[in-house]
Amino acid sequence: VLEGIVTPELAAILPNLVSDTVPAAEHDSSVSAFAAMLFSDIERVPWDIKWSWRGMGTAPPPSSFGLALVREIDAAPLMALGRKGFPLHVIGSTDDQMIIAKGVLAEVGKYFEKLTSLVVEKGSHAVFYQSTEVVVESIISYVRNTKWTG
Repeated sequence: VLEGIVTPELAAILPNLVSDTVPAAEHDSSVSAFAAMLFSDIERVPWDIKWSWRGMGTAPPPSSFGLALVREIDAAPLMALGRKGFPLHVIGSTDDQMIIAKGVLAEVGKYFEKLTSLVVEKGSHAVFYQSTEVVVESIISYVRNTKWTG
């Protein structure tokens, strides 16, 4: 499922992010690359934001990245909800260096009949940070206009 959803750049560093046996310098380099990929224009992000987000990647053990990024899950219950009409709103961006929004929409669109989305032009993986107003407006609109009676 990751093919077409995860960018080649993220796929390249995933093994070093999730391994407890990779040398510390390689893991640290991958954490730095991961943090840089959060933003579409890293040079415009204030240094305190860059470094605080980068620092958050230093504290947890590498295996915790695995829990967040590559663990096996049983998506069948979620897919079943989608087929029953459970609504889903996906927020992505065109310049995300980690996730391919079109790929995500194509995959979840197979299961969710009531799928809505916001794809921010020139947005980053941290789309909520770099495009706060448009993301908040999208969420508010989705919540106001969406009902599920199950």
